[in-house]
Amino acid sequence: MIEIGKYNTLTAARRIVHGMVLVDEEGDDVLLPKKFVPEELEPEDTIEVFVYTDSEDWPVATTQRPKAILGQFAYLQVKEVVPFGAFLDWGLDKDLLAPFAEQSKKMERGKWYLVYLLLDEQTGRMIASSKLNKFLETENIELEEKQEVELLIGPQTDIGYNAIINHRYRGLLYKSDLFRTVQPGDQCKGYVKTIRPDKKIDLSLRQPGYAHVEPN
Repeated sequence: MIEIGKYNTLTAARRIVHGMVLVDEEGDDVLLPKKFVPEELEPEDTIEVFVYTDSEDWPVATTQRPKAILGQFAYLQVKEVVPFGAFLDWGLDKDLLAPFAEQSKKMERGKWYLVYLLLDEQTGRMIASSKLNKFLETENIELEEKQEVELLIGPQTDIGYNAIINHRYRGLLYKSDLFRTVQPGDQCKGYVKTIRPDKKIDLSLRQPGYAHVEPN
């Protein structure tokens, strides 16, 4: 089954005027447009592609790599505001729509927002949502203190930076714990410093328990 919003490893089946038809093991097919077809790709070769939907809601493949895939969070910039939402730059030729109904506050052109990528239930197309709380796990925290995690740095607050942990949880990096500069949108490794009784997570960029020795 070809999965929308994810990377798929598919087999080149045949060339047509508009590109290369790719198929999966079940025989489902998708078009890789001509401009994305590598010169060396021949029928029966395999290729990894990202699959999304075009303006007509048909699945289409690309060798471009988006800044995030289905089920992930990303820090994206608004390219255009339209009557029904905002279009975000996510690294593909076709921009990503954040419908008004999925905006926690009205998005503005040129500004950056932390969003979650999901499939629209009505159209089956990829969309973005800045209403993050409904996509974050807040009760069943399957993490341990001192555990290494992947962080996506979010907006700055008065006391530090919010961060998305493993595309699943929200945590906080305190300014007092920062030993290097970070910016919203940075992706880096971090560590769980503390899981508080209220299940909020404090983070560190340095592994807890290891003293940092300043050079003489």
